[in-house]
Amino acid sequence: MKKKIAIRVDAHPQFGMGHFFRCLNLSLFLKKKDIEVVFLTLKSSDLCHVSTLLKKHKLDFFFISGENDFIENKAITEKILNEENIKLVLLDLLNPDKTDYDLLNDNQLRFIDREKYILFLKKSNLVVGAITDEMDEINIFPDFVINSACYYPIVDYSTSNKTKYFLGPDYYLLAEVFSSFLKNEVEVKEKVERICVFFGGSDVDNFTIKIINATKKIDNVILDVIVGKSFLEKTNNIEHSKNLIFHFSPENVAEIMAKADLAITHGGNTVYEFAALGVPILSISRRERQNINANYFEEIGALKNLGIGFDLSDVRILSETLDLMNNFELRKRMSEAGKKNVDGRGLSRVNNIINEYMDYCEQHQS
Repeated sequence: MKKKIAIRVDAHPQFGMGHFFRCLNLSLFLKKKDIEVVFLTLKSSDLCHVSTLLKKHKLDFFFISGENDFIENKAITEKILNEENIKLVLLDLLNPDKTDYDLLNDNQLRFIDREKYILFLKKSNLVVGAITDEMDEINIFPDFVINSACYYPIVDYSTSNKTKYFLGPDYYLLAEVFSSFLKNEVEVKEKVERICVFFGGSDVDNFTIKIINATKKIDNVILDVIVGKSFLEKTNNIEHSKNLIFHFSPENVAEIMAKADLAITHGGNTVYEFAALGVPILSISRRERQNINANYFEEIGALKNLGIGFDLSDVRILSETLDLMNNFELRKRMSEAGKKNVDGRGLSRVNNIINEYMDYCEQHQS
């Protein structure tokens, strides 16, 4: 009998698909290792067309909402876990921090109390793991925690002798599509020829347009702009040129990113991806957790962080971009630092962790 786990994760245009995509990356890797994955998600997640993606990759999924698409019906969840004979559940649930005003003030969105949710799962004698990217005090105690964003010593992580913690960029779930573009040595060009702009598929704050307006007149540089198909309407008011190339939900996203001589992106998941590829980065963030993440990568020398981007002027963005373009030695150091800190083998490490706990389930729950 194949091993089988459940992944509990949501997506929404307001907070994006970062959590969903890292779970998708993991599930596709696990599938190749003969571990079946069942996705449990709210019906509201389909505002981001998650069902289409899961069907495309032939992954099982269940919507677990009740009458309200934004609220989970735990009776449905419990029934599915029993029927699917699930012994291990992996959670990747967003926990907004106090600066996420747009999320906290949205009357539709509901965020799960993860501590209570873990207790709910543990009552059914399930092994529970959690993927998170928090940097505040830890307040969840499942069987294990995977946190690729935890770089600094946090006392709270050592207060539980029952929970195991796997921390740092070694556990970043870099998609397998990047593997063929990971090189021991990256040739950093003295002259920047391509800049990749990537702020997520939806980019509800229009940082993409802000960057384009600030940098589109840089001579002899191609702007590769990666966006979702929902972004198409926003491009109507942009002055197009031969140097501006839009890539709408591209299949070859890793290839486009790897071709870049410089990346302009937020401090979330894409920072890890560009770092693994050895691409120098200029970071402009939307949320404070992204900004903290970018601060770490700046400290290790992999990027230049411009902080939260809402009030950044076009003049500042252009000036910082040109400064980095003209500093060949700095870009070389950034490339080396990024690759040194994100080796791209996180999927394999997390696969080993899950297998260890699945073996435990077979030994103790049979």
